Parts: sequence; structure tokens; C-alpha cells
Amino acid sequence: KVATIVLEKEAALMTCGVKVHFHDLNPYAEHLCGNEHACPEECEMPGICEIFTELVRRTWVFRGQRGSFEYDLVSEQNGLRKGCCIPIPPFETDHQGPH
Repeated sequence: KVATIVLEKEAALMTCGVKVHFHDLNPYAEHLCGNEHACPEECEMPGICEIFTELVRRTWVFRGQRGSFEYDLVSEQNGLRKGCCIPIPPFETDHQGPH
């Protein structure tokens, strides 16, 4: 019999994978998913995972010795850190190594 406790992880419902009878009756039992699932932590590797260019329209004024003029700055680059891509093995709460 698979324990009937339902785990809420990553907004999905999963059944506890421990196949011990009465496991779900122990209030101190650790309920572990029997499936591999994604690590919820942010990536810890050095660098930027993704760089994207965003169109932002701003008017700037250049002032020089002989006059001034307006110009538009139309792009901005931003970096993005992604989540950890190492899966967590079944019946574990974390994976080995860095995220």
C-alpha cells in the first residue's frame, strides 16, 4: 500500500512514495516523493544565464561646447539568472553538488 498523504511540491500534487503500511499514520514521518523533480533553488554557477535586450525609449540631452541636441536611447540590456537545472532524485529532498 502506498501512503495516502499527498505532497504539495512545485504546485503539483504527488503521492508519498514510501510503501510501508501505516506510514501515513505517523505524524512525524517524512513523506518523500517517489518521482524525480526539478530543484527549486536559483543557479549558483558563476556568470549570467541569459542576456536580453529590452526596448526602452528615453530622451537624453547632449550638451557640448557649441550647443546641445536631444537624442533617444532605445535599448537596454539586462541579465537573468535561471533556476537550478539539476534534478532532485526520487526519495531525496536535495541533490548533491552546487545548484
